[in-house]
Amino acid sequence: MRLYPLSTGTVRVKDPEYGTFDIKDHGGFDFPDDLSDRLGNVCVRGQRQWESEQERTLRLHATETERQRDPAVLYGAVAELVKLAQAVRGDDAATAGATPAAKSRARKTPAAPAADSTDSTATQQGDDA
Repeated sequence: MRLYPLSTGTVRVKDPEYGTFDIKDHGGFDFPDDLSDRLGNVCVRGQRQWESEQERTLRLHATETERQRDPAVLYGAVAELVKLAQAVRGDDAATAGATPAAKSRARKTPAAPAADSTDSTATQQGDDA
């Protein structure tokens, strides 16, 4: 049965009956069932030292759920989504920090016509002189 150490730094377990076990890539140890039963009950100062795969899954799920309920994490995730949406939509840097009303005005405002050097008013003024 697979057990995961609750204390950090456990990379090898030596048992006189079953020999030496090294930590696997998944972070746990694959022990024979009776050794798992013995180790699973080990406590130091009232704290368990090992958890089963099911217990680990439940603990990690509870930790992730609690983290997602944190308002700072939610605001950070929303800000990241907004940045991604702006990048996909192609918003320029000038409207990136603007309010939604300012952004909509910026999109609706037509571009000013470029000034032409052969402006008709300039030629008429030059003819009068």
